[in-house]
Amino acid sequence: MLDNLTTVRAIYDVCENGDLDKALNLLRDHIRKTVLREVRPLATWAEPELQDGSIYFKPDARWDVRKDDCIAVWISLGEPTSLHPLEHDAWVGLYVPENWRKREPFIQALQKHKPKGFIHLHEVEDPGSYAQYRPLWATVPYVRARKKTFDVVAFIADIVRHTKALVALRPKIDKLLQSAKST
Repeated sequence: MLDNLTTVRAIYDVCENGDLDKALNLLRDHIRKTVLREVRPLATWAEPELQDGSIYFKPDARWDVRKDDCIAVWISLGEPTSLHPLEHDAWVGLYVPENWRKREPFIQALQKHKPKGFIHLHEVEDPGSYAQYRPLWATVPYVRARKKTFDVVAFIADIVRHTKALVALRPKIDKLLQSAKST
């Protein structure tokens, strides 16, 4: 590491002076606009919420499961500087409030509708700290294994593709919610 001290210091400066946060905010805004343009059904959904560096989409009040919380499609840019390997990459997932009393049966039923390329909470030993909120997700790596660089076009295309997969689950999620609310 000492051989690369100049690079280490430059990276530290970027992380400490807020440049990384600024870049992630610009990227998030670009992703929000691209997803809204590319995922056509979202045009009829509620305005996306931006919170804690993430983007949340919900279709309507039917996805409200608590007075102050709802199920939502969740796009997170992750924490690129995190030391936890499941948290430093971006991901697209389904947000399900942790304190919803019908959460576990909903998550169980959701497992059989898992889109290709997604991970279900019950499939992994250490799903990371966000798993308490995201029972279904697909990781979007910043760095491609072969290229070892950030390919912004492929990155955003993966986010759009995974968002489309979750939005396509809406009829199934609506039925699961209807069933959960009637019991």
